[in-house]
Amino acid sequence: PEERRPIGPGLPRPQVRRRLGEGRNREKEGGEEVAHEESDVNIKAILQFTLGLLIFFLISLALMKLMYNFFEQREVKREMKAPPGPMALTEAERRPPHPRLQAAPGFGDDLELGEGKNLELQAPQAEYRILSKRWQQALKEGQKDPATGAVTALPIEDAMKQLVQQGLPSRPQAEGQKTFRQVQEVPSQSSSGRTMEVRRQ
Repeated sequence: PEERRPIGPGLPRPQVRRRLGEGRNREKEGGEEVAHEESDVNIKAILQFTLGLLIFFLISLALMKLMYNFFEQREVKREMKAPPGPMALTEAERRPPHPRLQAAPGFGDDLELGEGKNLELQAPQAEYRILSKRWQQALKEGQKDPATGAVTALPIEDAMKQLVQQGLPSRPQAEGQKTFRQVQEVPSQSSSGRTMEVRRQ
């Protein structure tokens, strides 16, 4: 049997050696061996894998975008070359039903804006602003004939004031007498001449 030596305060302390597994380092501090275990997680490998995955995702996204654009352009060219189908709707048939207060987007409008602007694909407010400006100008100055420049329409209040200032034209008296002379009474055919009826000549 192994003899056990007593350990006392006056005797030297035996050095206890332990077998440490791989991944442990030994350092001496104050004459004693102190061991610590390294981390089992490889941070560098994880970061490299994450970066590679991100690069792969971006490359895949770019390739998908290029492929989508390629197929879309090819389909557009194919539709332009191919004749329209027998059941395809015409431009007039694709419009919304009446009353059409505003033309559908892409079909334009029937208004002569005269501004040199294309309002086909813009918001309805763009057309309304131009029309509102024209309406306000027409209410203020009156609607004028583009050929002669004469005022053809006025607001009701302005027209009433202008009528009071200028007055109504009166019919000449000679014309009224001439009209009266052309009226005479003749025997009625429906009554076999028993009654008279007024006729104008």
